[in-house]
Amino acid sequence: MADSGYGCSRRKIEIKIKSAVKTMLLFGYLFNFRPYFLPGWGQSKLISFFAVMMLAVLGNPVIKITKTFTVIKIKKLIFYQAVLVAYSFFIILRIGLGTGDSFLTYIVRFCVFGIGGAFIFFLCFQDLNEFMKCLRGAVFLQAVMIVLFILFPAFQLKIDELFVTVANTENAALRARGYITGIGCTASAGFLKMAPGIAAGIYLVFTDCHFIKNISMLFFLFITGTLLARTGFVFAVFGLLILLYGAGRNRMLLKKTMLSVAAALALLAVICSIFDLSSLFGRVFSRLERLLTEGFNDPFFSSYQRGSSAVIPELSWDTIMGIGVVSGCSGNGIRIEGVDGGYLRLYAAIGLPLMIVTYAVLLWMLFLSVWKIKDKKFQCVMIFMLFYMVLGEMKEFLIYTGFAIGIFYAMLMMHESEKAENTGAGCLAMQGELKEEGLIIHYD
Repeated sequence: MADSGYGCSRRKIEIKIKSAVKTMLLFGYLFNFRPYFLPGWGQSKLISFFAVMMLAVLGNPVIKITKTFTVIKIKKLIFYQAVLVAYSFFIILRIGLGTGDSFLTYIVRFCVFGIGGAFIFFLCFQDLNEFMKCLRGAVFLQAVMIVLFILFPAFQLKIDELFVTVANTENAALRARGYITGIGCTASAGFLKMAPGIAAGIYLVFTDCHFIKNISMLFFLFITGTLLARTGFVFAVFGLLILLYGAGRNRMLLKKTMLSVAAALALLAVICSIFDLSSLFGRVFSRLERLLTEGFNDPFFSSYQRGSSAVIPELSWDTIMGIGVVSGCSGNGIRIEGVDGGYLRLYAAIGLPLMIVTYAVLLWMLFLSVWKIKDKKFQCVMIFMLFYMVLGEMKEFLIYTGFAIGIFYAMLMMHESEKAENTGAGCLAMQGELKEEGLIIHYD
């Protein structure tokens, strides 16, 4: 009996260690950074990606992927990327390679980190619950670091010394302009790396029995996301609406959620009354305040009317055909610079008509995947992810960076796998009951 208890506790320790390792690998995968003592290729994203791949291969001697709805959609997505590769080569042959960032490199990222990432996450993690806990844990760790950096700037300087000089310089410049930084996480681009953790947090509120812990961690992510970027505030509001909508199907869960929201707002009000946070929130919402007080005459907003420093190619025959690059100078001398949003960058790379078709294909496949989900609570989580993909693409070149769509499809694949297992187990149980009643007869 003692040996059994010892074995059980040892097994729990092993599970916790594995979960901690996977959490840290997800942290490195999401928040790409490079310690100063590693060579140029030693970025955390690459190291974490290949480490997860090794865990997936070693943990699955026989790899078998069931042909589910999501897998079929992914195959179609791969075929469409092959079409885009062929068209990109056509552009290169027509006008030359250019000196900017070629769209071909982003297609490779999409296939490796996006589609490939979805499969290795599916194989590495035992189930959706483990994946969500590790994903939330990675983002929660970043949130803790952000708060520590706000409270103890000297501590952040010490952490910055661990990374390459370029990162130190960039972080110092951003902080001087009023931005809050984390580890490989700054402004809206940084928050978009955190957003999948919020989706995981919403999922765990719906499914995990430790409600107080899960709702507290989720609210903490809402707050730190808002402090990091104004985009975080938009996602926090939408996430809260999704949370209330998903909880509405369960009266007890809805009651607890609404009480938690009220308690969180009350606590925030008390903290704001005790501590002077005006300077902190003033930095975060400075543009909103300037919009309300000065309107579009404010220099930041008037730049949208005058034209900002961004260089966007005008609509012409070349941009209808595409220039092959998402930033920099194309082979025929057309430039695109200072543009963050994915829609404009893809417009320049492959032309306006094909850009419209590409996003129509991508977003339609994502929408269908969410629409087909029968579990309403999980569907709410994936609606948040869909909102994240659509809005995030306006802010950054999110989809073709790879990590976001990889996490999106990994969640779907794990959910479908669990649904298939539960259905299979249910069918076997029913078959056993029918056999006991003599309603199933086997002929030898």
